[in-house]
Amino acid sequence: MLEPTPGMTIKAEGEWEKSKYGLQFVASEWEEELPKSLIGIEGYLSSGMIKGIGPIYAKKIVQTFGTDSFKILDEAPERLKEVPGIGDKRATEIAESWVKQQAIRNLMIFLKHYNIGTRLIIKIYRMFGDEAIGIIKDNPYRLTQIEGIGFKTADNIALNVGIEMDDPKRVKAGIMYKMAEMCEDGDTYCRLDDVTRHTGVMLEIDDEVVEDNVRAMLEEGTLVEDRFDCIYLKYLYDAEVNVSDKLKSLATYCPMTRFSKITAEELEAKTGYHYEGNQLKAIETALEKNVMILTGGPGTGKTTVIKGIIELLSSMGLSIMCAAPTGKAAKRMSELTGRQASTIHRLLEYNPALGCTYGQYNPLPGDVLIVDEMSMVNLMLMDTLVRAIPRRMKFIMVGDIDQLPCIGSGNVLRDCIDSGVLPVVKLDKIFRQAEGSNIIWNAHNVKDGYDIVVSNKPDSDFFFLKRDDDILAETVDLVVNRLPAKYNCKPVDIQVLTPMKKCSVGVDSLNVELQKAINPVGTEVKYGKHVFRVGDKVIQTVNNYDKEVFNGDSGFIDSIYLEQKIVYVRFDERVVEYTYPDLEELSLAYAMTIHKSQGSEYPIVVIPITYANKIMMQRNLIYTAITRAKNICVIIGQRRMIDIGIANAVSYKRKTLLKERLRTSEGMPEEEKMEAQPTMPDVHQIADVHYL
Repeated sequence: MLEPTPGMTIKAEGEWEKSKYGLQFVASEWEEELPKSLIGIEGYLSSGMIKGIGPIYAKKIVQTFGTDSFKILDEAPERLKEVPGIGDKRATEIAESWVKQQAIRNLMIFLKHYNIGTRLIIKIYRMFGDEAIGIIKDNPYRLTQIEGIGFKTADNIALNVGIEMDDPKRVKAGIMYKMAEMCEDGDTYCRLDDVTRHTGVMLEIDDEVVEDNVRAMLEEGTLVEDRFDCIYLKYLYDAEVNVSDKLKSLATYCPMTRFSKITAEELEAKTGYHYEGNQLKAIETALEKNVMILTGGPGTGKTTVIKGIIELLSSMGLSIMCAAPTGKAAKRMSELTGRQASTIHRLLEYNPALGCTYGQYNPLPGDVLIVDEMSMVNLMLMDTLVRAIPRRMKFIMVGDIDQLPCIGSGNVLRDCIDSGVLPVVKLDKIFRQAEGSNIIWNAHNVKDGYDIVVSNKPDSDFFFLKRDDDILAETVDLVVNRLPAKYNCKPVDIQVLTPMKKCSVGVDSLNVELQKAINPVGTEVKYGKHVFRVGDKVIQTVNNYDKEVFNGDSGFIDSIYLEQKIVYVRFDERVVEYTYPDLEELSLAYAMTIHKSQGSEYPIVVIPITYANKIMMQRNLIYTAITRAKNICVIIGQRRMIDIGIANAVSYKRKTLLKERLRTSEGMPEEEKMEAQPTMPDVHQIADVHYL
């Protein structure tokens, strides 16, 4: 039902029922009616729904136009300038807001039978605008483009407007939706049998009907079959082919200027750091090759190597850009390297209305691009990035392949390494400055399949607290009392990481209890299942390109203006405005999933683990959680679950063909195929540069 606001008149149909609270009206149908009395009109206009009108201007409008106020807004909004204090700018703002509210109201009435809430209706309006109703009537399945609306909702509307069960429009929409859903878990292609079976079950039609429509979509070009029985959504096929071709093109580029090798002594004199073994090899490879992958776990010196590469290439007069997938990862990269880094989206100057400023026809300026946290980069983001990289630019990818794979389709970093055709340097030696850290030793133990080693000595940086019961309460006590007292920090400086959202120690339960303990009172707004208060720690849960805030960015609620229905959130140095409907993009962030924490680092991390997490326990999950801790890591819960996770090194293998594409010259221009042949790694190169 529409969120009620002061001044709103609602006409409802239903029945009166008696209850322990007295007589109640149970509504089965409703519709909004505009008020007719002067008091009702003034109340409606002053409700805050119409931008530019508050209580003062609502009174002035009613005093000027009386009961014709709504008629003026509908038919002659230019007359608003007759109201004292309303000029051209405010009149335009009011008129535009009124039209928008009317369109949203009509959309709500149209969709009220389909169990679509107000927040989703506003999202529908944002995507389709004033034409939303016509678009939905013509093809209800376009609603599945909107996050939060599943195929079943769109299908319910479609069947109600007369679309048949086996209508090709319905079947093809079902195939697209089911394939996108399957690929969201990491695959870039699907098997035909899987598509027909899963889609047939969802649509309640025969598999043969689905297969016939798949064949038709292959002929139309909506789907692509590559190799035997590998069915792609067209955009994923195009992205995978482009990433492969562009990486091969970059890797085979031979610049006119050849950099000479540098000795360890020369490098140390230039940078002030001592390099040895594969660290030195990495810097040599960065000089010699146009594409390089640098990988390794914590404490192996990746940051030191990146600093050396930056220092050396800068001293040669090369322009260097640094980037990472998320704001947190970019900030961390800046802090560690002393070099300004940005998100990939900001690097490409992404605009939601216009796309990226930098792309295939307007490549990035500069000579070198270094991208950190490459394990987080999915196929679609990689496709967007490589389109903007000119062939002459050095491209250095940095990441830890033992972390969790990216969210979304593809396994780009792993595929690039496993292809065997791109130069890879793997750092595997833990250096002296990291040797005293139990966090680093245990991270490597987990990665290699060994048990964690726990001393729980007061001066340790890694603790395990064995608990079978009351893990939620113990976690809250650690965050609110014990750890702040021991390390002289604030509770909000401590990050709780948990494998799941919904369980006894899941994100939802933890955030409710931690908010009660850390920030129990203050100006607040209730939205959906969340209560947000000034001072709350929050996280962005989806990419919002308009606000330049991305999935996984965390910040604090700076202020809440109840009358204006606006919340301001501070992300580092930026303050971002959220209207109430935007709040569905936020969640409390006292606790977050381990997946959401990728690319970030926190001074103190607490990781609660129980039997309820058994289904999620994998080696790379535990490894990722431990490596998020900078100074202190505390695991609390059942040791058996940790042992199960460490033993479970088998993770879901994603269906992709990027590795195979990189190994062939298929799809490359003829001149680049010619160049590719002599530069592919041979025995001597493999001995000289660490290829995997």
